[in-house]
Amino acid sequence: MTSVDDPARDNSPEPASAAVRATTRLRRRASSSLACGSVAVVVAYGAIRLSVHLGQQFTPPGDLALIEIGVRQALFHGNALGVYSRFGWHHPGPALFYALAPWYGLSGESSRSLFLGAWLINGAGALGAVWIVRARAGELAARLMAIVVLWHLLIVHVSHLIDPWNPKLLALPLLVLMVSAAAACSGSAWSLVIALVTASYLVQTHIGTLPISLALLALAGVGFRRARSRAAGPSLRTPLIVGIGLLALLWTGPLVQEITHSNGNLSQIVSFYTHPAARFGPRSHSLRSSVIAVTNRSTVFPLGNPKDALGHRGRLLTAAAFGALGLVVALLARRRSPFVAALGLTTSIGLVVAVIAAGRVIGTQDGYLFYWTETLPLPAAMAGAWVVIDRARRPRLESAFPVLSAGALVVLALVSLHAVAQARTVSTGDARPGREIAERIEQVLGTKRQPFTLHVDTSSLEEDAVADQLDKDGYHFHAEPSINLFEGNITRSVAGPTFEIRFAKAHDVPVPGEQTVVTIGGIELARRP
Repeated sequence: MTSVDDPARDNSPEPASAAVRATTRLRRRASSSLACGSVAVVVAYGAIRLSVHLGQQFTPPGDLALIEIGVRQALFHGNALGVYSRFGWHHPGPALFYALAPWYGLSGESSRSLFLGAWLINGAGALGAVWIVRARAGELAARLMAIVVLWHLLIVHVSHLIDPWNPKLLALPLLVLMVSAAAACSGSAWSLVIALVTASYLVQTHIGTLPISLALLALAGVGFRRARSRAAGPSLRTPLIVGIGLLALLWTGPLVQEITHSNGNLSQIVSFYTHPAARFGPRSHSLRSSVIAVTNRSTVFPLGNPKDALGHRGRLLTAAAFGALGLVVALLARRRSPFVAALGLTTSIGLVVAVIAAGRVIGTQDGYLFYWTETLPLPAAMAGAWVVIDRARRPRLESAFPVLSAGALVVLALVSLHAVAQARTVSTGDARPGREIAERIEQVLGTKRQPFTLHVDTSSLEEDAVADQLDKDGYHFHAEPSINLFEGNITRSVAGPTFEIRFAKAHDVPVPGEQTVVTIGGIELARRP
């Protein structure tokens, strides 16, 4: 059945004339437009809708405020550290900050551009996965991937895909890693480069993706070597040079930071996992709790978001079915298409590695730690459908599959466009109290030239927003103690005034010379000489 064959296995002779070659190229371009085009239209429409709202006032709270600070550091000063971790270190690298920085700069430092950037990262993951499938297995296979990708979009909702919180920017890039790793198993050197770059992004954005990234890269490396040993392919020189250059670009900053500091960030991560402090909680978890944690999130497709953190038999059976389906696909498709066979295998490997990794989580097995597992079933679902179609060799069915897939894809694209049109353009509430407190500090200071100390005595989401707004407005301050590892834009102590942020009525005995400036939303701002 030629419509689902892997192009890498196509040994047909070249067309005899230039006219025939041109016609063939035109047909291939036309046939690729529906699969990639449907996803691209949804992504483009969402980007346009988010762009329209860039000028509206918004101050991100909590972790998103710290991410905006990291983006600003990457854009204007250079940044070698990743998103902060509650365990006292940063994730391995700043890839996420640099991915968000262009849209932040082009929008004039609009905080809402973070949601646009998050949507584009996830959209690039969705479109990249479909494009690679199309390149390696043809248009019909790409339509199947586009169908499951759009279905996934509808299930997790747009608000999940526009959220710039780093745990929510892993699942669709992981899908690209799975697809590119499978493509490398069919001998594609460029797919191996894509896999290496995508794995670097994932690990830098959240250290929890290290086990799955290493497992998929191992699959890609072994499969690529076997494919190249069986049949010589194009020269590896250009992909090798490009790959080394991109990896150097991604990892030079974190490595320099590690070398130039006595206790570098990477050393802190290694020390944390090798000798975790007792205060952080348990160092391992039972197999049962790990299976529950993984199956709750990895079955979002097709069961929807879990309503609780309890284990349910239906989710366990669904995850097991996807894992088994991946193995069956790997067995049935290994001769017809090594790419599709490896693609199914990525789901099985991913689920097993996810459970093993969940058992080694330090602290509680919080649900957000497993957002990255949400796309694990998608490759097996697409590959399983491919095998069913490939085995249906009846002429009537062969002619019906392209029509049916096109119809399903168009319907899903239209429904997705409607969902994007109805969705909110932010994923979290505006930190208005934090912005107002920052504005009062600026009013009291009256000038940007005077550095000051910001002392925080709360554990709310507002102090992050205050620090973000002050930094964005160009004020110079030292945070003491640090605000989730952010020490302000001046690392040394300063002799200027001190502003303290605390819960209202937290201090019954006034400090001599202290003056309460304002109380907003239960948060009190006081000034010390």
